[in-house]
Amino acid sequence: MEKKNVILLGITISVALLTCCIGNRSASGSDVDTLYYPLDSIPADSSMIRVCSSEDGKMKFYCWDTGEGGTSPVYGVLCQIRTEEGGSRVIDMYDGPWIDDVHALTKDDGVTYYIARISHKSSSSCGFLSLWGYMIEGDTVRWVNAYDGSDDADNCTLELEYDIYDWYNRTKGEGWDWLMEYDASSKNLYIPELSGGLDGLLRFTDRYRVMHFDGMEFSEVGDQGNRRLHESLKDYESLVRYLRTTDYLIRIDKLKDGVLRLVLWKQPATMADEPEVVITGGVYDEETMTYTFQMDDAEYVVQDDDDKLVIK
Repeated sequence: MEKKNVILLGITISVALLTCCIGNRSASGSDVDTLYYPLDSIPADSSMIRVCSSEDGKMKFYCWDTGEGGTSPVYGVLCQIRTEEGGSRVIDMYDGPWIDDVHALTKDDGVTYYIARISHKSSSSCGFLSLWGYMIEGDTVRWVNAYDGSDDADNCTLELEYDIYDWYNRTKGEGWDWLMEYDASSKNLYIPELSGGLDGLLRFTDRYRVMHFDGMEFSEVGDQGNRRLHESLKDYESLVRYLRTTDYLIRIDKLKDGVLRLVLWKQPATMADEPEVVITGGVYDEETMTYTFQMDDAEYVVQDDDDKLVIK
């Protein structure tokens, strides 16, 4: 099958990130059957340490904020692996980026490699999401191509630069788990699409390029809306607002013709459930910061400044 490389607007390969050195300092895990590292040996509150493990249990990451770097945080990162000899080793990645999750991919030829979702930020407003590939070799880890596990690592490390504040405000602090997801059950990779902002920073649309791991490599499937969203609602251009009130889960989308759409779910529903209310043709008032939608004799007003829904 012909290999398909992904080229996205706003994707850059960060030399600083790619040259992040995987150190040689190591420590043995105390349990060779289930990768283990004592959290009390890490200089951070254990409740603030991110621990993620691959499905096969052979690669595990420990990440924490060192408190250095200001708006460009410096993270401590340990990578623990099951070595080819059956032991365990902890590799200090020094000042690495944050590891959100790691997945094991076993190819049809029996080779297993790993993909990790990476995040970091260069300032309070500029964030980065990356997809990196690793392979365990002996008692260490080496870079590989994230899309097929080959040695061509430099050409297939994906990095997206985005506006942190924009996504935070539009999802009211939620939505981070939607981005750059790999679903192990379907073997689909969801790469977020971005659009340009007036300030030059790219913004997530909550639409995704989907790639499927076919047993040897990832290949293109196409574009789709948020995979967590009810199937009847996936035809939109971008997410405008996502918020919760005591009674409702609320989503406002811009459709492909520029029209606004309001979707309501009664709590404690999720976006995957069939919605209670769907209204198209809303109006946004910038002065009052409100979205207004009409349906029959009812008026639905979403007050953006205080996360409130008023039904009149």
